[in-house]
Amino acid sequence: MSEWYFFTGKKFTADVRYNIDDENTVTACGGKQFGKDAFSVIPEICGYAGRRKGLGPEVWILSETKKLSLSSYVQYARLRDENSFGYFWLEGEGKVSKHFQPGLASETEKDVGQPPRLDIGVAAKFIFGRFGVNAYPLWTVTPNGRGDTHIRTGLSYSF
Repeated sequence: MSEWYFFTGKKFTADVRYNIDDENTVTACGGKQFGKDAFSVIPEICGYAGRRKGLGPEVWILSETKKLSLSSYVQYARLRDENSFGYFWLEGEGKVSKHFQPGLASETEKDVGQPPRLDIGVAAKFIFGRFGVNAYPLWTVTPNGRGDTHIRTGLSYSF
């Protein structure tokens, strides 16, 4: 299981992830949001510590409407002592109530010298004022790891 913490404000955005790579790595990112709710972009710089160590850029693309929430991010990590990797996340949720947004999510990771891995699944976001709780059970559909299951969880706070 992996954990993700996301904080966003008008001047600064930060997120911290643990075990997103299933290798006990901590990722810490910081950046600035540009745009409005309808469409915004957040460029970030990330650092990796733990089993994987290094730095890399990341870009979030977000869109919020009255009935739909979309988010995507692209990440590249240049790691010390091992190969680099690229990562892509895509998530879409319908706003069925003030406190609940169900949807779909997918992720793919490509390590240098390895075939890409694709995971798909469902998304569930529970919202309580400025706080959010996210859950993403994902299943691997590519030959390398087919049938593997991971659960991504997250906490968010908007200020």
